[in-house]
Amino acid sequence: MIIDQRSIDLMRFLYPEFEKRARRALGSFNARGRYSIRVNETLRGIKRQEKLFAIGRTVKGAGATEKLPMGRIVTKAEAWKSYHHYGLAICCVFQGADPYLLKEDKQRAGAAWQALGACFTAEGLTWGGRWGFGDMGHAELQVDIKLDEMKRIVMEGGQGLLPLWTELDRILGVPRSWGGAKDFSRPATNELLLGEP
Repeated sequence: MIIDQRSIDLMRFLYPEFEKRARRALGSFNARGRYSIRVNETLRGIKRQEKLFAIGRTVKGAGATEKLPMGRIVTKAEAWKSYHHYGLAICCVFQGADPYLLKEDKQRAGAAWQALGACFTAEGLTWGGRWGFGDMGHAELQVDIKLDEMKRIVMEGGQGLLPLWTELDRILGVPRSWGGAKDFSRPATNELLLGEP
């Protein structure tokens, strides 16, 4: 699989079963050769989510116009309502000077994003490009557990993501997928989730 080191480092913060699927999807896409994709965000802290949610609402963002004086909204998810908080989502961009392929021919750019989406869905992931607002670089592992329940599990007992990941392993029927370097009960990781980005 052809994945850059920074992406590999960022994916260490993902739920391990999701990480495996995301690595296969990115490797499959990058092996095609025309474009190369990289991960630019995985586990997202609550404070970062609050800041992103404010952009386009109470904080002026990119693309401000007379019709959109606050600019474009960056995310529809409030704090604790994003799969990023639980190690179940990634955001990707293309390598190089044009990470969103805005300078590329629209048809060619659209085909590249569609090919990436096909790689994600082939791994059983939900691709944000299928949503009405088209979050083209986003993929997540949706599971049969509500976000409010995920938050409760994470906050209860002070063990961070480990109890949630144990429950996800049970729901998905996978063997224990975490441990060792993946031990997210460490205070530093809880600080990442609950503190600044």
